[in-house]
Amino acid sequence: MEQFVAKTLKIIKRLNLPRNILELEITEHAIMQDMDKAIHTLSQLANKGVRIAIDDFGTGYSSLGYLQTLPINTLKMDRSFVQGIKSTGDNSIINAIIAMAKGLNLDLIAEGVEQQPQIDHLLAAGCRLAQGFYYSRPLPEEELIMLIKATNPASKTGETTATQSTPNPTTQDHHQI
Repeated sequence: MEQFVAKTLKIIKRLNLPRNILELEITEHAIMQDMDKAIHTLSQLANKGVRIAIDDFGTGYSSLGYLQTLPINTLKMDRSFVQGIKSTGDNSIINAIIAMAKGLNLDLIAEGVEQQPQIDHLLAAGCRLAQGFYYSRPLPEEELIMLIKATNPASKTGETTATQSTPNPTTQDHHQI
């Protein structure tokens, strides 16, 4: 893992990226395989300004206590919860995850958003970030850059923002909702 940290920091330096715009995602499963190693590795990166996100949150067999131990910035709520949003009915698990993220002062991204009623519930419950096919399917790099330029006012004025960095074209960007 020491090599991973060194290599990551070397790439950041070579690309001249501000460290705080890079957010690395790790799954709960990967964390739980070796909690001590995960804490050590993620702490080294976080201490250098790299942001850390827990991907697929809520699907692992983990203790919630690790949320206070790990140097994380963001929880990415698994799409299985978002897909289960009901316009009427019990959405208590989603509401609890949103409240927990707020209480821990963590960013929360709802994954797998595909429909307006999902956005409506997430907004009403206090979740402000989402990603999913509702916004866009994965795009080739060229199309993604055109979409960012078309939807980001700063790109038309020549200003540089964190959202203008070129993400991996196979990933979905998250959006404020």
